[in-house]
Amino acid sequence: MSLHQNQGVPRFLHPTWAVEVHPQVGLGLWNSQKAGVFLTSRQTSGVSDTARAIEEDLRRLCGRTTLCADRLDYLLEKQEQIPDTFKNMHVCFWGSRFRARGTDGSRFIRVMYHTGRRFDSYAHFIARGFTPEMAAAVYSD
Repeated sequence: MSLHQNQGVPRFLHPTWAVEVHPQVGLGLWNSQKAGVFLTSRQTSGVSDTARAIEEDLRRLCGRTTLCADRLDYLLEKQEQIPDTFKNMHVCFWGSRFRARGTDGSRFIRVMYHTGRRFDSYAHFIARGFTPEMAAAVYSD
């Protein structure tokens, strides 16, 4: 099953957002068994962590890719394909990063969470840090 191709612009882009990082590749095939979550060692031990520490740890992941905002939108449309491991966490899609336009230029990522009935998403400002419940969405190649 081949999905839409993006051209470096996420499918959902709010008018007040500027794209900072977003892959210029299509979504390709999806296998929910290859999807997972990643926490830094600090988050695993119950301590919040900074965006810088998380970004450094994510760069060291071997054979795993951080998922982008297009995958989040795809999963919101096809919720039956969301892995169970995503249910009890706020899952951060680090593959796409945005900057607020016309303000202080705050950076943020999109996050998926389960409301108890269904999945939804929100924008999380990177400067706020990341609690132990906020895992990065990753995919094993």
